[in-house]
Amino acid sequence: MKTLKTTLALFLSLLLAFSAAASALAAGDEILLSGTAGDGVSWRLTGDGVLTVSGSGPIVDKKEMEYYEDGSSSVTDFESIGSLIYDYYCEQTAGMGVEDAERAKFALVREIIVEEGVTAIPEEEFDAFYPRKITLPSTLADFGYEAINAVFAEEVTVKSAAYPFAQFKVAAYEKGAQPYPDLDAAIEGYIAQLVAADQFGKDMLPLELLRFVYSVQSGAYEAEDGEIADSIVFYSEAFGEEADSLEALVPTALRLLNARFGTEYSAPEQIFSAEEAEWGTEIVVDETLQSLVDAESERINDASRLEQLVLYPDPQEEYVAYQWLTVTAPGKSSLAENCRIAGVNFVDMDGSAADDSSLCPFCGRDHSVNLWQKFIGFLHKILYFFAHLFGRK
Repeated sequence: MKTLKTTLALFLSLLLAFSAAASALAAGDEILLSGTAGDGVSWRLTGDGVLTVSGSGPIVDKKEMEYYEDGSSSVTDFESIGSLIYDYYCEQTAGMGVEDAERAKFALVREIIVEEGVTAIPEEEFDAFYPRKITLPSTLADFGYEAINAVFAEEVTVKSAAYPFAQFKVAAYEKGAQPYPDLDAAIEGYIAQLVAADQFGKDMLPLELLRFVYSVQSGAYEAEDGEIADSIVFYSEAFGEEADSLEALVPTALRLLNARFGTEYSAPEQIFSAEEAEWGTEIVVDETLQSLVDAESERINDASRLEQLVLYPDPQEEYVAYQWLTVTAPGKSSLAENCRIAGVNFVDMDGSAADDSSLCPFCGRDHSVNLWQKFIGFLHKILYFFAHLFGRK
C-alpha cells in the first residue's frame, strides 16, 4: 500500500509538472496580436514577447492624410505594426503606475525577428519598445531612421550587407559618467529615473496651480470659464479635496509647495511677479524657488546617466558608447568599430578605452580584463578559427 501511494504521488507530481509546462508553453505560443503590413507582409506578437514579421516586400504603414488650404497637412489616422502594439500596451497598462507600466513595456516585446523576404522597415516603426534581441534578414535593403530602438538590446544579428548600422539607437553615456555594471542595472536605473520624474511632475502641480491663479488675478492671462472649470476638477482630484473655485485650493497648494521645497510662502504674490516682455507679459518665479526647482530637476535628470544615442547622421562627440550590445553584421566586426566610424568614443564595460587588439573577433567583446575572460577569449579564438574555416565568418 505504501509503495502504491508513493507511486501515485510521484505520478501526480509528474502530471502537475507536465501541466504547468504545457500551460507555460501555451502561454508563450499564444498570439496576442497579428495583422498585415502591406500586400505581402504579415506579423504576429506572441505571449512570450516575440514579434515576428514575415512575408515578402516592404513593411507598409497605413496613413490617412488631411490637407489644408494653406498647403499644410497632418496625419489624421495612422496605423502601423508599432502603433497597433502600442495601443494594445496602453489598454493593458491603463491605471498602472509608471514603474509597473514600464516593466510591462519591457516584457511585451522582448525580441524582434524580421524574416527573410522582408525588404524595408519604415522609420520609427518599432521605436517605442525595448527588445533585448533583434534579427534582421539578408533581404533588408531599407532601414528607416530610428526604425528599431536598440538601447536595451543585448544582441543584434543582421544578415544584410546593405545594413546601415548608424541608424540604430544604442546605449551611451555623457563623458565622465559612471557606467552601469550591466544591462539589467541600466534598465533598473532607467525605470527609477522615469518614476522619479513622474513624482517630480506631481510635486510641481501646486506651483502650476499657483501660477495659473496669479496669472488670472493679475490680468496677465484671460482664462475661459470652461478652462477654469476643468482646472478646478483636475487640481481637486490631484490634491484629494473638493473645491468650488481655484482660490479655495490656494492654501493647500501653498502647504504642499512649502513642504516639498522647505519654503515659507503664504501667498502667490510672494512667488510670482509679472514683467513686460517683447511677446507680452511674462510671469517670473522667485529666484530662491526657481533655483530649488532647477536643482531638483537636474538631480532627477542625472539619476540615470543612460542616454539614447543615434549614431546617425552627426554623432555627438561628448558621448561614449558602452559594449553590452553585440552586433553581428556582414563586414562589421564589432560595435566598437562602428562607433569609431561614426565618430563616437567607445569604452568597454570596465570603463577603459578598448583598442582593436583587445576585441574578440568572434563576439566583439574585450576578454583581457581578467583570467576567466582570457580563458573565454581563448575558446572564442578556436571557435572563430573553425567558423572562418567553414565560411561562417
